[in-house]
Amino acid sequence: MGIIKVAIDVPVPHLFEYRDNTLQMGVGSFVLVPFGSTKKVGVVFEQIEKGSYSRNTMKSVEKVLTLSPLGTEIISLIEFTSNYYCHPIGQVVAAFLPSYLRKIKNTNKYNSTAYELVLDRCPSVEIDIKTASTSTKRLIGILKEKSTVSAAEILEIDSRGLNKLQEWVSDGWVKKNQQFKSENFKIEKPKFKSTIHSGNARSLTEEQILGVKKISEKINKFAVWLLHGVTGSGKTEVYLELIKKVSKKRSQVLVLVPEINLTPQLEERFKEKLPSLRIATLNSSVSEKKRFEIWDRARDGDVDVLLGTRLAISVGMPYLRLIIVDEEHDTSYKQKDSLRYNARDLAIFRSRERGIPIILGSATPSLETYKNSLDGRFEKISLKSRPNVGLPVVKLVNTRKKSMSLSLSQELIKEIKIRLINREQTLIFINRRGYSNSLICNSCGWLSECFRCSARMTFHRNVAKLICHYCGYKKDIGNKCPECGNVDLYGPGEGTQSIEEELVSLFPEARILRVDGDTAKTRQSFQNMREKIISGEVDIIVGTQMLSKGHDFPKLTLVGIIGVDRVLYSSDYIAPERLFQQLVQVSGRAGRGSKGGKVLVQTNFPDNYIFQALIDQKYEAMAELMLQEREIADFPPFIFQILLRAESKNRSKLYGFLELAALSAKSISSKALVYEPSPAIVEKISGRFRGQLLIQSKSRTELSRLSLKLLFAMHEKKASQVKWVIDRDPLGI
Repeated sequence: MGIIKVAIDVPVPHLFEYRDNTLQMGVGSFVLVPFGSTKKVGVVFEQIEKGSYSRNTMKSVEKVLTLSPLGTEIISLIEFTSNYYCHPIGQVVAAFLPSYLRKIKNTNKYNSTAYELVLDRCPSVEIDIKTASTSTKRLIGILKEKSTVSAAEILEIDSRGLNKLQEWVSDGWVKKNQQFKSENFKIEKPKFKSTIHSGNARSLTEEQILGVKKISEKINKFAVWLLHGVTGSGKTEVYLELIKKVSKKRSQVLVLVPEINLTPQLEERFKEKLPSLRIATLNSSVSEKKRFEIWDRARDGDVDVLLGTRLAISVGMPYLRLIIVDEEHDTSYKQKDSLRYNARDLAIFRSRERGIPIILGSATPSLETYKNSLDGRFEKISLKSRPNVGLPVVKLVNTRKKSMSLSLSQELIKEIKIRLINREQTLIFINRRGYSNSLICNSCGWLSECFRCSARMTFHRNVAKLICHYCGYKKDIGNKCPECGNVDLYGPGEGTQSIEEELVSLFPEARILRVDGDTAKTRQSFQNMREKIISGEVDIIVGTQMLSKGHDFPKLTLVGIIGVDRVLYSSDYIAPERLFQQLVQVSGRAGRGSKGGKVLVQTNFPDNYIFQALIDQKYEAMAELMLQEREIADFPPFIFQILLRAESKNRSKLYGFLELAALSAKSISSKALVYEPSPAIVEKISGRFRGQLLIQSKSRTELSRLSLKLLFAMHEKKASQVKWVIDRDPLGI
């Protein structure tokens, strides 16, 4: 009787041992196992001869699921992720697998896969099985005897049979028969109408041709390429040309995008330019079952190009030959809760393990990526100009000395009028939804604070409610102060709703569209808005960061940026970098069609170096200045950090836990710098207090050793009423 170690979705940093009565259950197999009074789907990670406790008390595997096992590449990715990000391996498995797969009620629905022997390879098979085991010969025999064999039948012969068959599929001896697949699932063109603004097909520019040539020369080995191109320079054209090149042989390409709202337009573009390839999209808007089927098809090699958000990084692709990470700087690649992995960094790990190139594309690369290119770890390709059109002209509007009765300056209002006369479009960018960021009573000083969070509630005038953007709590607001009854309430700070109202008053004849988290709650609603903008049904768009990147609106010639000063002096050291990236990205929406573009930035601080760098579009100078500041301050990328984040309803237990963690960290390593526990920037959300412990080191290896030991040490403490996680390489403190 053998023993296997299984990863199960529980917050415990180790594997669980079960009896393997068949002695043949392979690593990567999906199994149904008893766990306490319930059953759970797990994945086999190890086979051992001797367990940690008596066989008599050890439970047995209940069932081997009829799914092709995880390949060694994904097993390796899961193990690396668990170790590097200091997260229980069972929870990593759960995060990386489709939720449909993990549900017990679906475990009898996986026997759809069937296998078929490739007849013209039979002679090769005969030669290779002369010294094969009895079970292997039986597998070959049943494949030759029947036209198709289901996964369930194979498991009856050999519980490791699916592992063997997966290898044979890769070797070309066996193929998966699709008749057992879901007949309702098809990889097809999108149902929405095409809105691609392509005009006449244009040839690649000299910069694009050179970029494609350089990458193509190293297409069969590991290399990290930074494709640094100004907004509108044609990075996507480079992606498409390289995909065409690798697709001449049997291959797969993984393309990561940061946000769900970017995928429809990119999917259209890819399907138009690559009509012969099977392209599938994987993101959180896809239904559970369809997500599972795309995941399964990609593992079979039946998807040529997989386009997805960060969750796509863990999909097995046996013929993967190229990875592309678009907008690599975007913080959306970093998971914000639970398993706090960075999909961009995992993509680099995966490309290195597989020995294939990876392209990191951005107009504003992260400082970590830019430094790696300076140090020679990444190879850099620059696209410095837009094909057939120049970069937009950026002008700063100094609002400090002006008496403004409106949120929009007279300069911006004048430019909007010109666009309306010329039938061109304007985007007013303000990265705050709602009407105002709070309400204040002029009489008693009452402030609209959330009773569940240490934050102010935002006033949403269209629904006459105060809404907390942290916990979602809503409160009806009448026309008077709840404390003193005074009716003189005012809302400081503007939001998308107040700007929309101001524009309606100024330009009653204009067609105005507000695009934010309140109006574009679904992928389809956002898609409908995007189509309206592209078709010219909108004159003025009021939008948040949803519109700041990746979108191509050919009639948009003016961008007005307001309300950004508050970010300039944030306590977060990453805030200046993010602000510059956001400003460059949203500025890049202007002038992407045949006409030039103009950008007006309203600010009280026009001399700030961020705005001056924006005028000249000099990313390199800006990045090098920021790197100098980071090096002096001993911030990443010149040092490595972990942040132990914790929360609890009980404040004293929270900080007691963090103090204990600090003592444990100091005892583990004398080389790392362990700071004192501190509150999070927003200390309370949904009634739970939040604190953090920062630990940093010059040595990544030392920090990895400390992190793993701290993970196990704090799990042994079993702190009650405290929820915690280790955040490796945090994006902000």
